[in-house]
Amino acid sequence: MNSFYVGDLHQNVTEADLNKMFSEAGPIFSVRVCRDRVTHRSLGYAYVNFYQPDDAERALLMFSNDMLEGRYLRIMRSDPDRTLRKSGVGNIFIRNLDKKSITNKNLYETFSFSAFGTIISAKVMTESGHRTDLALFPSPPPRRPPRL
Repeated sequence: MNSFYVGDLHQNVTEADLNKMFSEAGPIFSVRVCRDRVTHRSLGYAYVNFYQPDDAERALLMFSNDMLEGRYLRIMRSDPDRTLRKSGVGNIFIRNLDKKSITNKNLYETFSFSAFGTIISAKVMTESGHRTDLALFPSPPPRRPPRL
């Protein structure tokens, strides 16, 4: 897959910033920071598309949990199959951990060698600006080839 999602972006991050950063991994087809239709303010996430799958994979390895504009980036593959994303299959939620010291980055690093599968995203969840829960999102189960 050549596309991925970049989340937890600072409001000031632009397409040019992301293009400059991710082009280190290879030629980029397109970058789109998602914006509010009325105010045109960033919604805090973007999509980056590479020409080659190997370049996209390299970017995931190079930049997952890197900082940009003072925020850790949350990067994961962009799966066009919405039913799989919305099914909730493979999501793990963890509660009651040390809310002052856990960050997205160290959460990801703690579970990155998990026996339960590849972690594609780890996020410290918040409620009204206060940390509440932690969530891990392992990769979905492998898809079976279609029957002919």
